[in-house]
This record gives sequence, C-alpha cells and structure tokens, in this order.
Amino acid sequence: MSTHVGGIGIFPGSFNPPHVGHILTIRQALECFDVLHMFVRYNEGMDLVDWETKRGWFERINEEMGGRLVIHKMENQAIRGKTYTIEDFFDFIRDTVRSVGEPVSGFVFGEDYRDQLPVFQKEFPQMYFFLGPRPLSGTERTSSTAIREDLEGHKDWLPEYIYDTLKVLNQAEEIDLAGCPVLGKGFGSTVYGLDEKTIVKLYKEGTPFEKVQKEYEFSKCAFQSGVPSVRTYRVVRAGGAFGLVLEKLRSSLGLAIHEHPEEAGSYVDQYVALAKKLHQTKATDSVVSPIRERWLSYADGLARWCSPEETALVRDLVDKMPDADNYIHGDLHPGNIMFRGEEPVLIDMASLARGSYLCDLAVIYRGLVMGPQSPGIARREESMGMSAEQIREVGDLFFMKYLGLESREALEAAYSRLHVLYALSVVVMSGNEHMKDEALARMLMDELLRKVVVPGQDTIREIWRSGGLL
Repeated sequence: MSTHVGGIGIFPGSFNPPHVGHILTIRQALECFDVLHMFVRYNEGMDLVDWETKRGWFERINEEMGGRLVIHKMENQAIRGKTYTIEDFFDFIRDTVRSVGEPVSGFVFGEDYRDQLPVFQKEFPQMYFFLGPRPLSGTERTSSTAIREDLEGHKDWLPEYIYDTLKVLNQAEEIDLAGCPVLGKGFGSTVYGLDEKTIVKLYKEGTPFEKVQKEYEFSKCAFQSGVPSVRTYRVVRAGGAFGLVLEKLRSSLGLAIHEHPEEAGSYVDQYVALAKKLHQTKATDSVVSPIRERWLSYADGLARWCSPEETALVRDLVDKMPDADNYIHGDLHPGNIMFRGEEPVLIDMASLARGSYLCDLAVIYRGLVMGPQSPGIARREESMGMSAEQIREVGDLFFMKYLGLESREALEAAYSRLHVLYALSVVVMSGNEHMKDEALARMLMDELLRKVVVPGQDTIREIWRSGGLL
C-alpha cells in the first residue's frame, strides 16, 4: 500500500502516448493523494497527435479514475527530453506549484528519477515525492519510445481507445493535392476533386485529428446501418492537415431547389423522406454518443455566462429529454444532402448522434426558419445553396410535410412550441468550449435563456413527456 499523504499531487510528463505504466502509476498515486494534477506536455510537431486528441485521452482516463484528475496543458521547453539541469527542474517544480494555486502535497515521478530523489527532498523538504512503478511486459520495460517505434508490437501496452486512434493515424495516407481542383469551401474545410469518383474533404490546419476520425467512424456507422449517406473510404493527410476521402456526388438538394424552384415541393418530399428514414433508424454502434450526454457536457460550460441556478435549470431540462436510440444528424439542412444519381444522401456526418428526433427538428428550425432573419444569413445562403427567401419557404414546407400539417395556423402553433426547443438548443451550444465570443454568449442568455427558456420551461418538459410537438 502507498503512504497516504492526502491533498494535491502533481504528475508531469510528456505521455507521448500514455500507456499502461502511466495508468498504473496514476492509480497508485491516487492512493497517496486525494487529487492528481496532470501536467501533460504538448509540443506541436513532436507529439503523435494534436492536443485535443491527447486531452481527450486523459479525460477518458479521468473518468476511469473517478474524476480525481485535473488536466493541464504544458508547453515548457526547458525540461524537454533529458537536456535540463537540476536547477531547471527546481524552477519547474516551483512554477507548477504556483500554477495550481492551492497547497500542493507532493510530486509523482517514474522510477527513472530514483537517483535524483535525495536532491529533490533536500530542496523541497515539505514535499512528498512518489515514485511510480514501471511494469515489465515480458522482459521489456514499458516506454512511450518503444510504442512510437513499433505500435503493433506494443499493442498490449495501450488502452484500446488510444491504440485505435494511433492505428488510424498511422494508416492515414499522405497525399499530394497540388493540381487538384477546389470544388467547394465550407466553414472549416475545403473540398478537392481527387479523381473521377472520389473527393477529399480537407479540414483546415489545426483541426483535431480526433474530430476527423470521429466523422470517419460516424459515416461508416450510418452507412452500414442503412442510412442513405455518403461513402467514406479513408483518413488522409495533406501537409499539416487531415482529411477524408469520400465518394464523389453530384450537386446538393439546396442547389437543385435554387435552380428549379418550380420543383421545390417534390424536392422537399425527398428531404422529408430522408429525414424520417434517418430518424427511424436505430443506432446500434456505441461509437455514436447519446445527444443527451453531449448536451449535458456543453451545459456544464454555461457557468461562464449564467448563474448557478440558471445552469442547473438548463441541465435539468436537458436531463428530462426522452430516451431514444435513433440517429439524428445535428445539421440536417438542404446543403448537407447531395445526390447519388437520383438518390438523395446525407453528407457532413461530424455531428451524428443518437437520441430524440426533436433535437434534430430544433436545429432544422434554427437554420431554415430563424436563419433567414439572422445576421449570418449570407453564410447560410452559401452553405445551403439557396436564397434567404427560398430557405424560409423550404423550412415552412418541410415542417408542414414532416409533421403532417394542413394549415398555416397549425404550422404556427407547432412553431410556437418548437421555438422553445430551438432556444434551449442554442443556449446549450453556448456552453461549448469553442464559444469565445463573450458578448454574443451573454446576449443569447438574455434573449433566449431568460426570455424564452425560463418562461417556457414547462412547455419544454411537456414536449419531452409527450415525445412530440402536436
């Protein structure tokens, strides 16, 4: 048994990648300390993965450890590798203690530092220094270096989710897009024509590898479940960016409506049929997460903009969402539907989830009904391939047909209820860590949380209970 010191411990390292030895050390160190602050070194271009992916690994480890880890990103170059002096290390210990901002009981190091232990103890007599084990696998000591040099030969040294990420990353083919025509640009990606049958959706540099990998996995899951969706072939790299090789499809549903407005009704029929097919398909693969979990994780971030009582209300409203295992797309607008021959199929599967179809309807309402009157309408027109007027017309047609309504009065009644779900969805998304615009976030809290969600909370609960808008 480890000596129980209590309080806060600090465990620094490159963890490139984290392996079973690190996890064993964490587990044993948590018998010594109450909470462990992980200072995870990240150096752009030297790590196997981007920071978002690496942080995601440690968040998963934290879940396995009962939430007793605090993750810090560390870009300290002074102690990289084995080039640091003992004075550098002393400075590093002092700096990390200061950054924690609370009393620190001790540090965690691997057995490599056993010889330095007396020096550390002399310089910091108030600190407890925990030396973690370095387990053997056969006759070989576990090390991140060995894993980097031979991933397959050291598969058993890694948690499955880390191994799976690195395996896909290693399989990411390096391709040269010089001379390939640009077919289109989205908010975070550029589409290149690769050949007559395939395209490359290349994410902008800095997009986490984990995000690209997830879209690849989501697309495969949906396609294999029978959802009419784009075929996704593999993950690739081009320079410092990751991308996906996809089948080449012809123009979008939105562009078809724009070019043939007289056929808008039949195109919307296809739109509705595809949405209902998606919403009636069960998501059996656990790789696609529940929308409730995703929204709850975003709701936690609302503390930046809201009072504790408001945050608690939003969490409670999200938690009351009905259980469902069907697929939802997360951004189901006409620009994200393209044609394979005459068949409409879904693209852009990055937000795929499982849960109540009402969450999808709230996002469709946001784009097609509220979108045309929003300041960002020019971007919506570009992404959907339609004018603002056409977007609103398609929105009205979609909801009339999807909900089986026969009058404008019935549509307006449905909109009055859908509006509160829309407001809840926008408020929830404002808790996403990528929301950096404080002025916008606070405006949304005033206009949507306090003026729509709070007074409409009983309506939201009733919609969740009934499982429908009508």
